[in-house]
Amino acid sequence: MISALVAAGALSGGALGFVLRGRRYLEQPSSPLSWWFVAAAAAASAAAMGTLAWRVVDPVLLAAGCLFVAGGVVAVWTDLDAHLLLDVLTLPLAGTILVLLTGAAVSTGEWGRWWSAVGAAVVVSVVLLLWAIFGSLGFGDVKLSLAVGLVLGYAGGWAMTIRGVLFSLLLAAVFAVVLLMAGRSRKSHLPLGPALVLGVFACLAV
Repeated sequence: MISALVAAGALSGGALGFVLRGRRYLEQPSSPLSWWFVAAAAAASAAAMGTLAWRVVDPVLLAAGCLFVAGGVVAVWTDLDAHLLLDVLTLPLAGTILVLLTGAAVSTGEWGRWWSAVGAAVVVSVVLLLWAIFGSLGFGDVKLSLAVGLVLGYAGGWAMTIRGVLFSLLLAAVFAVVLLMAGRSRKSHLPLGPALVLGVFACLAV
């Protein structure tokens, strides 16, 4: 299973990197990124999926985690490169994970974890929505938080959700300090997407 998911991660990460390399998500035409970015996407995805295969026993959670990792590769790439979290990624990712979790609940009749996942997704997205309305957070982060809440809520209920979100915010704070030390303005965009992706992955992998 581990070797199969490592291979799947390498293929999916490489394919996504190949598509993203052209940077068609930018409003203005721009030169393609280096092939090293494609190799990095493939390596990161392979390592992440292999780690999940090693650490996660529940097959439904493993599938949801791997879906999230695949989407996370895109989210990290576009947010770091252009401060964008694309609607074509965030909403379909949450919808696909929700369909997966719903199918599992229907087949087993165990709806407790489904309700935990949906409740966590709603609460996390509402909190980030308020942050976006009254603060400087982007709405792409709010949409990505739907998938974040679904995975964390299904993995471990409210305790896991709180842990994952707090860890993501801690990572974001570290990113902010690094940016300030590098000479960036306090008003510079803070890419929260990578912190959310890493926070979820860390909770599943530990």
